[in-house]
Amino acid sequence: MQVKTPQTINSKSAGPRVIQLDLVLSQANTARIERRLWPFFGLWYNVPKNKGCESLIPLRDQIPSQRPPVMTLILIGINLYVFYQSNLQGILVTEEIFARYALIPGQFDLSRPFASITPLITSIFLHGNLAHLISNMWALWLFGDNVEDRMGVINFLVFYLLCGIAAGLSHIYVYPNSLVPTIGASGAVAGIMGAYFILYPQARVLTLVPIFIFPWFVDIPAFVYLGFWLLVQIMGGTSALAGGAVQIAFWAHVGGFAAGMLLHRLFLIEETSP
Repeated sequence: MQVKTPQTINSKSAGPRVIQLDLVLSQANTARIERRLWPFFGLWYNVPKNKGCESLIPLRDQIPSQRPPVMTLILIGINLYVFYQSNLQGILVTEEIFARYALIPGQFDLSRPFASITPLITSIFLHGNLAHLISNMWALWLFGDNVEDRMGVINFLVFYLLCGIAAGLSHIYVYPNSLVPTIGASGAVAGIMGAYFILYPQARVLTLVPIFIFPWFVDIPAFVYLGFWLLVQIMGGTSALAGGAVQIAFWAHVGGFAAGMLLHRLFLIEETSP
């Protein structure tokens, strides 16, 4: 299926409109998801293009946080608030919000640095539907508390935003002329996962592996789970470059993950003995 690229996101034409979802968990398989603007109790839901794809769903890790994950909770709260407020206004207002604050690579212009850089940050706090939001926030909660432990509140926030910016720039580099708005926190969350991959490779992640209708719970080392997740992103991105559908920002995930692996040590704080 070819990529559907709207001329403008706030077109008043009837029928489904497509945006690029920057997913973390719900895209761990290669299911292509199209966001159809059919209201459902003020929210939207995903319509998968193919069913039966296997996925790995992380439930918890086995490393308790040493202090309350203040910034992780604040970021989750901000995302929940933005999602609620944007959906409360109705579809047309939400489209206007996406047109103004989503990342649109074809409109990135370094001659207007502020106007171009702003969407790299604001797009991190926008989500297309409830499943998109929950998947990203769950991954942030699961991996963010331990990374925040090692960085502290302020360093963690700066690191999170920088990973989101790196993810957006990676997407722009791969699709410089795309006019498809891209939204979602998973580029930033992928950076947290990249840091976790290096800091806690042997941590065990309790993972749900759906096998048809039967749930299978298994403890997987973090480096195996996150390594598999990264491999899926690379495979999905490569398939998209070969002519597949580009409705998931795979290379944004790869760029965010790589940024997290490379930059995290700059933000670590030294542990002090009591």
